[in-house]
Amino acid sequence: MPTLPERADGGAVRPFTRALDALLASARTGEAHPLRRAVPAARDPGLTRAETALAAPAR
Repeated sequence: MPTLPERADGGAVRPFTRALDALLASARTGEAHPLRRAVPAARDPGLTRAETALAAPAR
């Protein structure tokens, strides 16, 4: 698996790690991240479909 290059200041690794941690926390708690709430659903139909599918009862 490719990895991001390390830099003295952390480069892209730290922000990527924080974003991944926030995504995992949102998935674990079911609460939308504040930035997700700021994006209108109409602008992101893919996320809307995914959220609808996840909320549907299992078949």
